[in-house]
Amino acid sequence: MPDEIVLDHVAVGTADADAAIAALVGDLGGTLMEGGDAIGFRWVQARLGDGDEGMTVEVITPWQPEADDFLARFVARHVEGAHHITFKVPDLRRTLDRARAAGYHPVGENFDDPRWFEAFLRPREAQGIVVQITQSDPPPPAWPERFANRLARGGPDGRPTWWAEPPTTGATRVVLRRIVLRTPSITSAIGLWCGLLGGTPVDQGDDRIEVAWPGGRILLVEDAGSPPGFECLEADAPAALEAVRVAGAAVHTTAR
Repeated sequence: MPDEIVLDHVAVGTADADAAIAALVGDLGGTLMEGGDAIGFRWVQARLGDGDEGMTVEVITPWQPEADDFLARFVARHVEGAHHITFKVPDLRRTLDRARAAGYHPVGENFDDPRWFEAFLRPREAQGIVVQITQSDPPPPAWPERFANRLARGGPDGRPTWWAEPPTTGATRVVLRRIVLRTPSITSAIGLWCGLLGGTPVDQGDDRIEVAWPGGRILLVEDAGSPPGFECLEADAPAALEAVRVAGAAVHTTAR
């Protein structure tokens, strides 16, 4: 099992999953990877990039809310938007012990399925966004292998394939570089993202710090005058695109 923490994906919640998928595939040139049913929601992931670069966006939509209405409540309150960031750790119990020792209060701890352990940090303790911390057994292959397997299959792995057929893949294929979050304090941000979650600072200024993991990056921008939380996704593209939103989440592109 890898001994490093991986930033697996950023998730957006919406009642209109087809529109979000259309934006990811048709507007941004993403590749649908896999999806299925879960308790209280359905999910599908798209890769903005390939096996060697880029990041993964997950679209989640309410389903059978009587089993768990967490996402239905989110959509009722916010309509749509960024919902959580998922990290995969080698030992969830040890990570949660470290979290509690550092003053965090993990919730939703679930060790019932030996193949999938999970817990969460609430937005008020995680810079304004839900953080999902997971452990999977066996751990997934690295992205080059996962992307190669997807190409070999010729289509996404659906368990089941619940989503509508997406549009033709757009000619402009973007590479998602980072998630941008607002934070009231760079110091507290470093404690969470670099301390507890093991990210590596790769660039830092007076009011910002970029943190990297296998799987992706987060840019934290200090803004004491705004609520903490999600700002946008930043991506590279062959040419700059007009503003694109995926389930309400802004995607800003830079021509490379």
